Amino acid sequence: MRARRGMTLLELLLVISLLALIMGVGAGLFTRIDLSDRVARPMVENALRSAHNWSIARGAPARVRLDPKLGTIDTEGLSVVGTWHFEALPARGAFGLDSTGEGGVLIPDGFQGKALSFAGLGSRSGLTIPVTDDPAFNLTQGFVVRCAVRVQHGSGGSLLQIGGAVGLDVGTDGSLSGWFQTALEEQDSAPRKGGRIGVTTDPAALRGERWAQVELAYDRRQLTLTVDGVELVARDEESGVWHLEGPMVLSPGQVAFPGAIDALVVSAVAANETAQLPQNYRFAADVPREVRFRPGGGLDRTFHSRQVEIVLEHLDGRRETVRVQPYGTVE
Repeated sequence: MRARRGMTLLELLLVISLLALIMGVGAGLFTRIDLSDRVARPMVENALRSAHNWSIARGAPARVRLDPKLGTIDTEGLSVVGTWHFEALPARGAFGLDSTGEGGVLIPDGFQGKALSFAGLGSRSGLTIPVTDDPAFNLTQGFVVRCAVRVQHGSGGSLLQIGGAVGLDVGTDGSLSGWFQTALEEQDSAPRKGGRIGVTTDPAALRGERWAQVELAYDRRQLTLTVDGVELVARDEESGVWHLEGPMVLSPGQVAFPGAIDALVVSAVAANETAQLPQNYRFAADVPREVRFRPGGGLDRTFHSRQVEIVLEHLDGRRETVRVQPYGTVE
């Protein structure tokens, strides 16, 4: 007589029950795994390392902006599109962007070596630099204009304009103003020229007869004015920047600018990337809003006097810290 093979109905139900129990326990374990634990910290570290690497590879500044309210991480790489140090006339600039004509005069006591001064000169004494000759000189996605400026006490005027799209002005009360011409982007049509968006500091931001480092920056989130490393005024804005319609002119007004300029550097936003923290994480309330890397990879000492600490908080109370050392290394 042949033996029967196979499983009885009772045995089959028992096996199915055991499999269901095992799968149920496994599913419960998987639901308790918080994958954000493996994402949040590396996300911040990668953003910082990307900015650090950019500043080394491109020899250009980069920064990471942190928004505690939105939980976003914006990595921005800048590309230097022009530098001028005014050691001779015509002014020699990087990338072949030399001045046309000899507006202004050289003075020996500049911010770094010599400087370009317009003080006491007649009308229309400005210096013209044909920046539109270089296709890389594109400020439409954002820009940083940094220079050293010295102005006579109680005097003011227009310091510079870049292609009618970006400008810096000084008030007679020592205030500093920066602006840009907006480009209004409309669906299914080309951008059209909008109005000017500007910011102005309080009086005495610039003190007469002394050099100050000035920075006007825009990244399609904020327009900011900084003097000697201190952000004095900011305005939220998201508009594009209108394309350049002409050269850069130093002392573009009808009356000569009553002061001097030196160490002029113009950078354009060349790369931008945004990341979002996982829902279970947030930035600590005192997190720095911005981490800046200078060309070459180190932290920008104008903004960071020591290492930077970025603290992440999990909703269950756990805290993690990412540190950026003065030389730009991320730990």
